[in-house]
Amino acid sequence: MIDKNSIFKVFIKEIVLEKENRTLSQMYFANSLSLGFQIEQIISLDKIILTTIFRSIIAKRFAQSVPDSYRDCERFKKYRL
Repeated sequence: MIDKNSIFKVFIKEIVLEKENRTLSQMYFANSLSLGFQIEQIISLDKIILTTIFRSIIAKRFAQSVPDSYRDCERFKKYRL
């Protein structure tokens, strides 16, 4: 069984609270948190957590190959989360 609380605490600490150290993909993830589900809903749904973890890992790897400039990232809109 997945410990939902510990997994979510890691995401909150690394992505939501540490705004100054966010990568591009983490910003997208944090935006999806604020626009999508409330925190309580995410904690209560295993499937959402697993999907979020998977998408976050993929996004981190993708973001490493994408320039940080917004103009350059416009070309990659279809790959955004």
